[in-house]
Amino acid sequence: MDAQPTVDALAALEIPCGPCTDQNPCTHDHLRPDCTCAHDPLPLACNDDNACTTADFCGPDATCAGLPLPATACLDPNPCTLDACDPKAGCIHPPADPTTPCDDGNPCTAPDAC
Repeated sequence: MDAQPTVDALAALEIPCGPCTDQNPCTHDHLRPDCTCAHDPLPLACNDDNACTTADFCGPDATCAGLPLPATACLDPNPCTLDACDPKAGCIHPPADPTTPCDDGNPCTAPDAC
């Protein structure tokens, strides 16, 4: 049975071997002795590019994911805005419906609305 060539043997023959970069920060990329690529998962902190997650971490499947922000993370004290999280922009506060009840603190202007 023929032995498989090793990285050193292929290098001596000037046969290119690699590179093995998969551009995934959650993997350790390396060449195996048989000149094939391996992409082993790494347990590292990462950035999943989602502003609505926190504690991003590389999982055992080599994907980066975070935990959802708590529901209260984007709340503001203004009753005339809707409070939400946009994955690209983070916390956003678009205007609420103009008929949404609120209190301007002036008892002479009741009932108040946004």
